[in-house]
Amino acid sequence: MDKHKGLDIAVTARAGTASEQEVNLATLDVWLVDLAMSNVTKRSLVAKDEALEYYACIMAPMHEYHGDGDSAYEFSHDNNVSQLVADKDFDGDTFTMHILTHRLQCLFSSRRIAPRYGVMPELKPLWARLFNLISIVIQKLNLCIATPDVPLKALRYIRKLMYTELCFAVPSWRAHAEGFGALIKSYSYGLSELLSPQFRIVQYPLLVASMCNTTSPPNDQIEHMSNWSDDDIVIAYGHTGSHSFPCPTAVFQAMIRITYLRTLVAANKNAPEWEGVAREAYAKIQSVDPHRWGEAYPTDDDIYILAARVYQASVALYAILALPSRLAAVFTFPLRGEEHMATTADASIAKTSSGTSDGHDQSTISDGVDVEGLQHKQRDKLGLVHAALEEDSSQTARVRYRSRLFRLFRQATLELPESGGLMWPSAVLGVALQDHKEEQAILLDHIGYLRGWPESENGATCLYDKLVMFWGSGKKHWDQCFYEPTSVMT
Repeated sequence: MDKHKGLDIAVTARAGTASEQEVNLATLDVWLVDLAMSNVTKRSLVAKDEALEYYACIMAPMHEYHGDGDSAYEFSHDNNVSQLVADKDFDGDTFTMHILTHRLQCLFSSRRIAPRYGVMPELKPLWARLFNLISIVIQKLNLCIATPDVPLKALRYIRKLMYTELCFAVPSWRAHAEGFGALIKSYSYGLSELLSPQFRIVQYPLLVASMCNTTSPPNDQIEHMSNWSDDDIVIAYGHTGSHSFPCPTAVFQAMIRITYLRTLVAANKNAPEWEGVAREAYAKIQSVDPHRWGEAYPTDDDIYILAARVYQASVALYAILALPSRLAAVFTFPLRGEEHMATTADASIAKTSSGTSDGHDQSTISDGVDVEGLQHKQRDKLGLVHAALEEDSSQTARVRYRSRLFRLFRQATLELPESGGLMWPSAVLGVALQDHKEEQAILLDHIGYLRGWPESENGATCLYDKLVMFWGSGKKHWDQCFYEPTSVMT
């Protein structure tokens, strides 16, 4: 096959049928292994060409439904390859590192195996090539850091390294995240001036570090990526949506405040400020109208209404689970007529996991028993139980938020186009569902599904194992589940 012709065809041909994709994947496996074993003098040029073809044939079609900044979850990759190469910031080594990361992760995900070196011996040539590329990128990063006039290039290198390390649960990603924050803070000018017009560089590192700080002990935080000002969070995060974390900016700010409050409490510092910080966080959660986020990007689709409610409930419940009772009490369950988060008690009860209509297919009828109908009734019964708990004013805020989040979670698994967007809410819900076996099974089913999600970071695998261990221990507190730094990014 002429690879250059194949590249031209791939840019316009889309993904093809499922069988065609499998053929492409198998062919590219051979190409990539051959690439990894090729001699050093040819490797750089071949790597770039092979990586571009892989991107055009495999990666671009996989990304067509969630292009960066596109609130409609649509993305056309036609001519994307030529635009990519023409970019003055294009770097062949970091690009090829990303491609090899993607392919290795897909191979492990398709087999639902934790991505670890040595698990599949036949992949050692790919690992060797990846490690070599990581070394090259780190050398380039160090050179950029030594050259103060190219800060954005250094930040881009760190961002790419973090992604690769997160995919394979390499702990050094936290050191790179810390370095990312330290590098930003080392520059005298403001974040807006530093990043303009490439604000997207910082969103991923800030997001993944902030998520990990929530699921880490308060005395083991990524400090330079914590407690950012509201203005800097708006600049770094609020310029475009994130489908792996579809959360309004104000609610994200509240999450970061709550994590900061955890660190103050653990260190017993600034005690007079604690309640004020908690009230600021709660006010931010309540300030968001799910119908009108007020962001710089469009949020007028119904999925954004649901996403806002999921994250409002998640962040409030996170505060209740992770803060001392005196501070958790600030996060009261909103009264009717006083909340933006209000949703009718039966909004998601009628939803079914299959999204079918009222009629049942004959294949669900066995020996006169409507199996699917019985399953639906059982799910609806569980939904009714949680709807009643949510509406019961005699219940604690913890119980009511937990029931709300569980119902919203079940609805969101059906309606949100990117299932990875529920990973952090799943972590919150998981801690709250200690001693609730039926709900635990539903949650684990979703997280287990994401363990096989192509090209995802290792968060689903980490969270799955962490929750199973936590539930088995009988412990209940947030820090007893996340007693060590844990990334749940997927």
